Amino acid sequence: MATRAAFDERTAPKAGYGPIDWMGGWKTCVWGSLAVVVVAAVHWLYISRYAWTAGIDSSSPEFTKYFRSLVWTQLIVAGAGTCPIAPGIPDPLRAIGRTNDAVLYGAAVSLWVRADDRAIEAVIDRLPSSASKEHGRLFYDLFKEHGDFYTIDPLLFSPARVTLVNAATGRVWSAGATDEGLLRKSFGIGA
Repeated sequence: MATRAAFDERTAPKAGYGPIDWMGGWKTCVWGSLAVVVVAAVHWLYISRYAWTAGIDSSSPEFTKYFRSLVWTQLIVAGAGTCPIAPGIPDPLRAIGRTNDAVLYGAAVSLWVRADDRAIEAVIDRLPSSASKEHGRLFYDLFKEHGDFYTIDPLLFSPARVTLVNAATGRVWSAGATDEGLLRKSFGIGA
């Protein structure tokens, strides 16, 4: 039968292999940390090279379009709208400005939706272009100032007047208004 002394001798740590010695604790800590850094670097390279190129960035315009189309297809039952047709002009930037102004200051949209009345009341004032802080200025001027569509307030890209009809209850909400004066100015009519 083994004695206590023989047991202690077999289980005693070897010199240099204790928990605070280089071979026992520090070496393991250094190599373990290095392994974690290498794994993290390989993971980062994989993510930056493959994973994000296959997905969709939530800050991108594509994601916004996709998300909006999912939401609107679940809520909207029917819709109708009107918009003035902008007169043509040779300058492409002014033509873009006129067509956007036609929507921002002349379009009227009616949507029949499946939603709770409280939800409609919560969003109706944010739907027309008048909800934007940049509303009231010609799109050509805004675009010249910003230089990029994506830096312009996204709330501006809406029709001038929005009417929502709850298909379940029949209640009607409207917000926004058309602005004939800005349309005339944009179209160069009577100026």
